[in-house]
Amino acid sequence: MNSPNLLPLTTNTPPLASFPTLRSRNLATLYEIGTDKSPKGFIDAKIAPLCNLINRHDEYVTTSSCSGRVALFDPGVSNDSNDESSDVEWEGAVKKSTKLSGKGRGQWRFVTHDVLPDLGSQLVAALEEAVKERNDGKETSTYMLTLKYEPPLLHIAAASLHAGQNMLRIFKSVCRESGLMVTGERVTVEVRTMGTALCIPIFINADSSSGECRCQPSPSKDYLMNLANIMNDRMVQNEALLGRLYNAVKSELFQEATSYREYTYEVQIQSLPSLNLWKSAAVVLSSGGSQCEDVDVVSFGGQGIGPNDNTTCQRWDRVFRLKRRQGAWSKSWDGVKLLAPHDESLIVNIQNNVLRTNAGSYHVEVVISLGRREGHAACILNPLISSQSQTNVVVIFGGRTGGPLSPTNDIFLFVLQGSGGQADSNGIMCKPCDVRGSPPSARFGHTMTLLQDCNHCKQFHEGEPLALIAGGTGIGNDGSNQTLPSAYILSRLKDNVSDVHHLLWERISDMQVPRAYHTAFGVSVESCRNSVLVFGGLPQSDDPFGFGDGSLPSSEVLSSEINSCSAHTKRFLPSLVGGAGSVLTNHSSATTFLVSGGVDVHDQTSNVDKQQTIQIFRLASNDNIIDRIRTEVKVISNCSDQTHFDLGVLTHHCLVSLPTSSNVANDSGDVASIISIGGGVSSFSFGQSYAKSCVMAVKRVGACVNAISDGRHSSMYSSASAAVEDRKENEVNQPMTAEMDVIYVSKSNAKKVKVELESLGYLNKCFKMIPVPNDKSLIALPVTDVCLSYLQRLNDGQSEYPFKSMIVNIGREIVPPSSSAIGKLKQKR
Repeated sequence: MNSPNLLPLTTNTPPLASFPTLRSRNLATLYEIGTDKSPKGFIDAKIAPLCNLINRHDEYVTTSSCSGRVALFDPGVSNDSNDESSDVEWEGAVKKSTKLSGKGRGQWRFVTHDVLPDLGSQLVAALEEAVKERNDGKETSTYMLTLKYEPPLLHIAAASLHAGQNMLRIFKSVCRESGLMVTGERVTVEVRTMGTALCIPIFINADSSSGECRCQPSPSKDYLMNLANIMNDRMVQNEALLGRLYNAVKSELFQEATSYREYTYEVQIQSLPSLNLWKSAAVVLSSGGSQCEDVDVVSFGGQGIGPNDNTTCQRWDRVFRLKRRQGAWSKSWDGVKLLAPHDESLIVNIQNNVLRTNAGSYHVEVVISLGRREGHAACILNPLISSQSQTNVVVIFGGRTGGPLSPTNDIFLFVLQGSGGQADSNGIMCKPCDVRGSPPSARFGHTMTLLQDCNHCKQFHEGEPLALIAGGTGIGNDGSNQTLPSAYILSRLKDNVSDVHHLLWERISDMQVPRAYHTAFGVSVESCRNSVLVFGGLPQSDDPFGFGDGSLPSSEVLSSEINSCSAHTKRFLPSLVGGAGSVLTNHSSATTFLVSGGVDVHDQTSNVDKQQTIQIFRLASNDNIIDRIRTEVKVISNCSDQTHFDLGVLTHHCLVSLPTSSNVANDSGDVASIISIGGGVSSFSFGQSYAKSCVMAVKRVGACVNAISDGRHSSMYSSASAAVEDRKENEVNQPMTAEMDVIYVSKSNAKKVKVELESLGYLNKCFKMIPVPNDKSLIALPVTDVCLSYLQRLNDGQSEYPFKSMIVNIGREIVPPSSSAIGKLKQKR
């Protein structure tokens, strides 16, 4: 079962401050020779592969385990030796005494962890020995022993609540009685299944009928032999159960690989005029052309003071526009004039109440406003640029027009006349009159995502699928707010006689988790073609801390097919509330996407200031695995202060892609431009706070392929378990000279920091520490990936380590392999 080339899939959540020390201590106790404090001295052989696999993951460590056992316990034997060992005994230790409930009495008459052909005979012999001791002592009272069969038991300490919930979800698929124990210092996953357990009292009765007091067991020998057969059968089931658990952990928490790729991205930020609105909806409209220089960023509604710094925070019904002409952005947002129903300018697009565009023709009713609303969603129906004369049609759905109990399921169509081509453009806001199917219930805080490949979707739907709506907050049967799991496809159908389209709602399978204010965008990888990735958000309208049930996934892929269920991803994304995302690249092999802002609900100590503003992820085509790309963000801004650019309170904002000559960035490193619009929060004490709008030009500037080895990805496990496991497996090739992550320390502190890193399992032992080439006063110490995440939290003030003050900087250096790595490689050869 041992697989050396397994890459752990982490949850990317900050660990508890106590976890690194706990993990390091437990691994040393388990795997260093002579340090296991359990009576047996090592892990049960049948559960060892599962424990070893779990301990290879940087976010977990096993604290106790048992592969299942049959035991006969005698509570009446005095514990004169004052033995402090636990009550988890081992095979053959029939004379070992142990405490029972702290009372200092008890003895295991018999224990086995294996299937024994003569189990019944051994149980009878152990019981007869107990009877003999009672007779020799001329005891006259009735006495009870306990015969037990216990299924496997496992306790796992997790680095964080999120990691514990992730592990619990995996184990509950096999062992439904498992649970989570959470304290301020530790998160423990308790894996158990007690449905097959047996606990049978065995009485030793005193018999004085013959004139002498003699003790004899009850029940009979035949009864004990039948029990032994049942227990043997259940011990066989244990082996199958442990195999299922091993496969579940391996498939959910690891991916097999021979190499992985690290990327470095540069993000150049250009500030834009502030919108000063949150929970609005925004799109980018283009006039077409080969250079895509002229665009309009259009924002609908929202809450705040608006771009003109209104003195009152309010809910808006306005449509605002920010123009880019010949590469230059305007200095302010403009209000878009919405044409009235009888305006003569309407004739350009509307005749006889039919809106005619190259994105379809629709029976509509012109309105002068979408109403004051927030929490709605919008997307373009025809995003592919085909000609300069193209008319962009935007669909807007839902939102709330008042307090939380005023959601709507309104649907609007919007057209910006002369988009990109005129200095002053008018807008047309209208309601489609012919909308069929079962519409979504009223909601706000939902997402509406454009489907990437309509032709692929046609085979599953009556019409031409356009967009997918998911989640949000609505009204429950009791009249209170309720977070919704439902998802719908919006399609269009064409009447062959009138040549006019109508819209159609189709409900698809619900999400696994109700969500509101989550993040979603379309993906086109081969394994989940034309699907929507959703993650984060609030699962309950009254629960601001998110996914409290460990069985619920924090991310899932929604299929656009009618009867296809969603699938959770194998690496969880941050459980962000109010975050936003946008696709950088979208290919059949992988989708790369950028996520910004939001609040991570799993980190109860976090606040907005501590959140990493920009993160980049990659959804691979093999089995919905999400890898967080190693991202070094170099920010270059057009502000006067080049060293600092504060985006502000980046929550409930919008991220939309700007068209480029290649549409999106590709794997060769082309630039993708993402615009961040609006965002902010309200506060009764301090007033409102607003995020700054900006353009983020994202470019991949470097990549490094590294060999997978236990020493790099699970160094703490590898160093601790070498005495046990590495003797049994061939070692993988150690990397030669390579560019690796390092920390810089002064020469005087190098030895002390190295010892500290090694004790915590953070030192990358495959490489040497070296003097820094351009500064001989510093030493570069190679460290593991998990070390970098802890150092980041150390910088955020979430963790404290003795060597914190000794670290000068963090970076990357080309370092040679260590002597031990070379020696192991030579031995293999």
